[in-house]
Amino acid sequence: MNNIVAFELRGNFASFADPLGISNTFSLPMPTKTAIAGIIGAMIGIDDVKSDEDLYDFKYSIVSLNPLVKQTFSQNFIADYTSSVKSKFDKIKKGEKVIESPSFVKPKPTNRELLINPKYIVIVEHSHYYQKLEQNLKNRTPKYPIYLGNSEFAGTFEYLEIETIKSLEGDHIQVNSIFPQEYEIESFDLNSIYTTVRMATKVEKGSFDNNRKYSNYQTVVFSTGTTTLKKCQYYSIRLKETFISKEYMNVVLV
Repeated sequence: MNNIVAFELRGNFASFADPLGISNTFSLPMPTKTAIAGIIGAMIGIDDVKSDEDLYDFKYSIVSLNPLVKQTFSQNFIADYTSSVKSKFDKIKKGEKVIESPSFVKPKPTNRELLINPKYIVIVEHSHYYQKLEQNLKNRTPKYPIYLGNSEFAGTFEYLEIETIKSLEGDHIQVNSIFPQEYEIESFDLNSIYTTVRMATKVEKGSFDNNRKYSNYQTVVFSTGTTTLKKCQYYSIRLKETFISKEYMNVVLV
């Protein structure tokens, strides 16, 4: 089966930040490769996704099932003051007097863009973790919770059994998924939304959450509908006994 697995990924909200940006004010319309790597790591139980070189050695594709809906919310971000008061608490435990009081940072209102009711089919070709990933998807036994970009946005998933899959190459091909920006478009779906997404495909080993380093950038085209490409390599996939709207689809792995 070419080490390919498919699953549905959905949630009430999501926020996939642009790693090239300086804030998380705006959300990309789809989970990036690094976001999917984090989901795979949570699914199979990899504690440190930044130190596992094999984790990022995969190809994937995204098929959008719901309309692209974004909404901006206001949130209050409060600085973590616990590190500044830890030493004071330690002194109190020892019975020492503490005259100064901890300094609290006032909350700062921030506008944040969220995806509303995102829903995707995710196709992953993973030579290293295919068996573990498929087994945990089938059994619905992720090792850690699944999040959609941030820990406050819980995600849910559904394993999709692939009935047939063919690796093909051809001209004038209608594809349902994302595809590399280099592919030449023959025609658009006038009722769909299109946008380019430039994303990192790897998190550098040893980088930390507050100083995360990305590499291997790639630009793809995201669409909410079908696009006809002049020529491409793709997979023709038919899903088995599914209740979602896309039983049959052509996808490009990136």
